[in-house]
Amino acid sequence: MSSGQFSFIEGQIILLLFLASLVGIAARRLRMPYTVGLVLVGLGLTMIGQIELEITSDLILGILIPPLVFEAAYHLNFDDLRRNLRPILILTIPGILITTFLVGGVISLGAGFSFQIALLFGALVAATDPDAVVALIRSLGVPKRLQVLLEGESLLNDGTVIVLYNIILGVILTGDFNL
Repeated sequence: MSSGQFSFIEGQIILLLFLASLVGIAARRLRMPYTVGLVLVGLGLTMIGQIELEITSDLILGILIPPLVFEAAYHLNFDDLRRNLRPILILTIPGILITTFLVGGVISLGAGFSFQIALLFGALVAATDPDAVVALIRSLGVPKRLQVLLEGESLLNDGTVIVLYNIILGVILTGDFNL
């Protein structure tokens, strides 16, 4: 990726972050959920047109993932995370594996892709991002433990999926699996 193209992508991301900030201000003034405002603006943006962007793993891992992980880690009390680590891991690891294999199986059978490629896609979409749910439960005042479980699971989902995706990709590229 050339530096000019990278600068263009950075500019687009900054523009979208600015727009998200404006949506946050408007949503607060209109007393509507922030996530609803984001969806409405996102739908409006799809009507404007398309921009051709080359999304690379460097862009995702370097620019998009760190703010998500930071935000999740910033609001999570470490002692609460440590106390609830077992249920969080039970939700995260088997949940990601089950989702990956279910999605992979359905894609393989339904679309006719090889099982390995379907698993790779399954790993790609397995990380649910419950940020909207977390924001909603914060505003509703649900029990603290449920909030900690959701935030902890969100925090560990991304890392788990990145590892699983790279394992599956390595198996596809090398044709060998060695734990």
